[in-house]
Order: sequence, then structure tokens, then C-alpha cells
Amino acid sequence: MSYRLRSVVLTSAVALGLAACADAPTTPSSALEPGAPSLDRAAPQPSVAKLEIDYMQETIDHHLAGVVEATMCMQKAVHEELRQLCEQSLASQQRQIALYRTWLQQWYGVSYTGEITQSARRDIERLAALSGAEFEDEFLEEFSKHHLQIIKQSEHVVRRAYHDELRREARMTIVSQSRQVIMMQTWDCAWYGDCREGLKQQAERFLEEYA
Repeated sequence: MSYRLRSVVLTSAVALGLAACADAPTTPSSALEPGAPSLDRAAPQPSVAKLEIDYMQETIDHHLAGVVEATMCMQKAVHEELRQLCEQSLASQQRQIALYRTWLQQWYGVSYTGEITQSARRDIERLAALSGAEFEDEFLEEFSKHHLQIIKQSEHVVRRAYHDELRREARMTIVSQSRQVIMMQTWDCAWYGDCREGLKQQAERFLEEYA
């Protein structure tokens, strides 16, 4: 890993209070924590509980990579409007990381820190080697695809999750990140002539259904 990338990752990790790896899920706690289901409410089916746990853990991992990429964007972007979008994305991902860690602990007794996947690390390495317009062009495509990954996962949660608050949060993810994909693809087409209509159309379809 290059010194520049290592610095970006370290800065983001310190800001979030991250550990190097995730703790293994533990047995759900029997204590009724704030935010846990009330005693008169049936517990989720095991398959639905697994869906929620997997989704929140995968979203944490996904957002940890997004935090690094957004931080890099704020440092490297040429256009001010892109820097502002990345700043907003950074804040929303940090908030959701903290929220999902809390819910995992409260609802399921799972302590989870998260980790950046090897695939995401390769994407970060590639972006770290670029600068200027070349960085922006590549970032606008990569970050759009990054958003669409979690948008698609969030759709299943909106339809099947047990906790109302998780369904609402997943829907908000779909809406906010679809809007960002549309904006980034509009910019990429206008600034660099890279008009990836497929990515934009996917985001438009999700936004139309869930906004």
C-alpha cells in the first residue's frame, strides 16, 4: 500500500475509532436494551434475523471503504460540487456505521467493528494512484458502482426486515444514494464525456420506486 493511501486509511480509521478486524458475532443477549423489541412483540424469524445482521455488517464494511474513498475525493477532486457531495457522503456513512453498530449490539448482542474487503482495497489503491481530471473521471464511475451495490442490498431489507427503523434506514439509503449516482453520472457525462446511461438508469429506477 502506498504511503498516500496508508495516510488516508489511517486518518479515516482514527476518526471512526476503528479496529483492524471485526469481532465474531456473539449469542444474542437476553437483556432488553434500549431500542430492542418490546417484550410483547414476537422475535424475528431466524432467517429474518440473519438477514438483518448480515445486512448491517455488510453495510458497515461497505461504508468503511466508502469513507476512505470519500475522504480521498475531498482531498483530490477538481470540482467544488463533487467535493461537497463527497463531504455529505462521508458524514452520512459515518452516521450509519455508528447506528448499525448500536443496533447490532442492542438487538442481537453482536459487537461488530467491520473491515474493508480486499476487493474494496484494490479499488482504493487504484484511485490513490490517480490525480486531477483522471481521478475524478475514475472516481465518478467507481463511487457510482459502489453506491449501487448497497442500494441493491438495501432493497431486500426494505421488503423483508423485522425492525421498522431498519426498513426506514434502508429506504433512506436507496433514495439518497440513488440521487448521488444520478448526479455523479450527470457530471461525468458533462465534464468528461463518459455517459454511462446504464448506471444512471438503474439509479433512476430505484429512486422512482422508493422516493
